[in-house]
Amino acid sequence: VFDLGRGGDPRARPTAATGTAAYDDAHAGPVVQGSVGAGTGAVSGGLRGGIGSASAVLTEGSAAGTTIAALVVLNSAGAAADPATGEVYGARHGLPGEFAAGVASALAPPERLAALYAGHVNPLGTATTLVVVGTDAALDKVGCTRLATMAHDGLARSISPVHTIRDGDCAFALATGTRAAPDVAGVFALQAAAAEVTA
Repeated sequence: VFDLGRGGDPRARPTAATGTAAYDDAHAGPVVQGSVGAGTGAVSGGLRGGIGSASAVLTEGSAAGTTIAALVVLNSAGAAADPATGEVYGARHGLPGEFAAGVASALAPPERLAALYAGHVNPLGTATTLVVVGTDAALDKVGCTRLATMAHDGLARSISPVHTIRDGDCAFALATGTRAAPDVAGVFALQAAAAEVTA
């Protein structure tokens, strides 16, 4: 993402050593979320962005037991919360109890949000939200492409506006193939879940 000059040296660029350090830091545990790694200097509509992740295990039909997960680096020109109410757009897609009823006031008072948003404009080429969606189902390239497309639907549920001339939003999908390919109903459920975990 473009975050040069946000809390660091704007001349800093990734090097082979940066890639090696990232590889050495990779682990099988939970994803560290927030303003870390690729999300360190991320901004969303003038507020701090960062890294977020969500996953689901499907429960119905041929896709039962299939896992779908999304990793998002939120660096958007648009906002992730309604400036009029403070409501986080994606909160309704969370697990029961994941977002407190008072999440709006916890984020910022609406008048403060409106003031922040009013003064924020991302220069062209400085906003990009990145998404990786992964599943353990067996999917071909076309199936993965469709999952990536569904991830964009998830972004549209949680960022407003999204996919603008100021954004370079990009979604990728991968499938490990450790589970069998789902039937049509299972693919439908998997695609719907891809949008949800991204949101």
